Amino acid sequence: VSGLIEMSGAVVAGLVMEQTVTLLPFFLSLAGGAMMMSVAMEIFENKKIVASQFVGGLMVIPLTNFILG
Repeated sequence: VSGLIEMSGAVVAGLVMEQTVTLLPFFLSLAGGAMMMSVAMEIFENKKIVASQFVGGLMVIPLTNFILG
């Protein structure tokens, strides 16, 4: 029975992937920006980071991809 749940989850994921295939590079670059921001927060953990700085950190890689792409 657990195999049926995994297979149905794979089908749902495949259908969702078909719909988001054009946005996938942006989503992956946003994830990279989030990772860079979390590393920066770990390095500077004693300093407070404002929400605008966090959003700016998230957008670094997508903007870089847009400029270089």
